[in-house]
Amino acid sequence: METEILLPLGDRVIETLTYLSALVIMIERGLAMFFENRWLAKFLSGKGLKGPVVILVSFFVAKWANFDVFVFLFDHKASVVGLILTALLIAGFSAAQHQLIAQKFGIKSKALIESEKNGENAK
Repeated sequence: METEILLPLGDRVIETLTYLSALVIMIERGLAMFFENRWLAKFLSGKGLKGPVVILVSFFVAKWANFDVFVFLFDHKASVVGLILTALLIAGFSAAQHQLIAQKFGIKSKALIESEKNGENAK
C-alpha cells in the first residue's frame, strides 16, 4: 500500500527534475552567449549581475512555459510565489551544474577562466 502512494510522487519527482534539467540547460546555454561575449564580459566583470539576470530570465521562461515546480509536485494552482521559487531553483541548479562540470570534468567556461585570472570568485 505504501509503495502505491509513493510511486506516483516518485514519478512526479522524476518528471519534474527532467523538465527542470532541460530548462536549466537551455537557459544556461542561451545566456552563455550573452555572458561569454568578450566585450560584455569586460563591461559586466565584477558587477555581480549574472545571478540576478539568470533569476529574472528563469522567471520569465518559467512563466512563459507554465512551469511551476510546486504545481507538478503537489497539484497546487500556479502562483507568482511558485514561479519565483522555480526561478530560484533554476538559477541554483545552473550554478551547481557549472561547479559539477568544472570540478568533475575540468571543463570551464570562458567567463570562469577569465574571472579566475582576474582573481574574482565567480560561479
